[in-house]
Amino acid sequence: MKRGLFDILQGDRGIWIIVFILGIFSLLAVYSSTGTLAYKQFEGNTQHFLLRHFVFMLLSLGVMYFVHLIRYTTILRLSKLFFYLAVPLLLYTMVGGINLNQASRWITVPLLNLSFQTSDFAKLALMMYLATLIASRQQVIDDYKKGFQRLVIPVLIICALILPADFSSAALLFLSAIVLMYIGRVKLKYIFGLIGIGVVAMSFFVLIVMVSDTESRVGTWKSRIENFIDKDEGGNFQSNQAKIAIASGGFVGKGLGHSVQRNILPNPFSDFIFAIIVEETGLAGAIIIIFLYLILFYRTAAIVKRSNRVGPALLVAGMMILMVIQAFVHMAVSVGILPVTGQTLPFVSMGGTSMLISSIQMGIILSVSRSLQKEKKQAPPPEPEEEELRDINQNETGYDED
Repeated sequence: MKRGLFDILQGDRGIWIIVFILGIFSLLAVYSSTGTLAYKQFEGNTQHFLLRHFVFMLLSLGVMYFVHLIRYTTILRLSKLFFYLAVPLLLYTMVGGINLNQASRWITVPLLNLSFQTSDFAKLALMMYLATLIASRQQVIDDYKKGFQRLVIPVLIICALILPADFSSAALLFLSAIVLMYIGRVKLKYIFGLIGIGVVAMSFFVLIVMVSDTESRVGTWKSRIENFIDKDEGGNFQSNQAKIAIASGGFVGKGLGHSVQRNILPNPFSDFIFAIIVEETGLAGAIIIIFLYLILFYRTAAIVKRSNRVGPALLVAGMMILMVIQAFVHMAVSVGILPVTGQTLPFVSMGGTSMLISSIQMGIILSVSRSLQKEKKQAPPPEPEEEELRDINQNETGYDED
């Protein structure tokens, strides 16, 4: 018997469809935003970056398919290994990583000669490991030493290692971890205490930023904060150009491939791809993108609700929180609600590491969804008495026996 597409792609069908739609938006936006750059750098070959992005997208979808076939119990066991791998990778990146704009965020993968952003992997590893820790300590979750303290240490380690090179990623990861702890039934007084520590650390950090040399990476953070607060026209070049792109899009946009700001806006294919999409597709395109991420949130939340085990539920919640928060921060930066952060739009922005990690996150969610579907199919049929009672209840609510 011939198998259909959704017999091969198991798990939540709605999530698969959303990923494919976001992929279409991604290909169109990347081609539009990189055409001029590719023409200048590669002797008129405007499709260079598009083809490269398409290859990464196919590889990422392959990884997503492979991960969704892995049982979630195996993923939970691997979380500890991923965490202990993330720590030395971050340390190595700080010392021997590729330095760009006073920040070392990437390392070069041997043999492949490709750059890899280790903080993206570390975020994935931490949320996986944190979900596993919270699930394994549900019996002692109210105990400070046996429960909460064991959860906080990994969070502080990873965030502290990411912070020097990528403040926004460290902050978003810290926020995501707090949300996951709340979902995992950690006491609110512990969570508020952790938030208090975070606020004190943030205040101390801002103080250091304000008195630091502007030539360092801290100086970059300082200028971004000051420009955002003061609304300095000269210092807010990126944000202003993004807002121009969005404002000029109108309701239906200028049309695909007709963006003007792609030639002015820095990193239009990654950090500000949402602005390019809105410029070309207008408010209608923006609503579609936002709606897709909201549906994604709803579908993943439904998986969490259906799960009858703590481990997989928290695993899905962790992946969902990480992805959706990043998506809405990216969009908030584009419209000027937040200062420039450099966060990509999951499944849409160009970038091999971002696309790969997003695919792994979605593969994990689909793995849990697939397991729930299999458990439902393998569940024993109801007893005759239960069937009879169900029929009686249906008849009482107006259903005919026929």
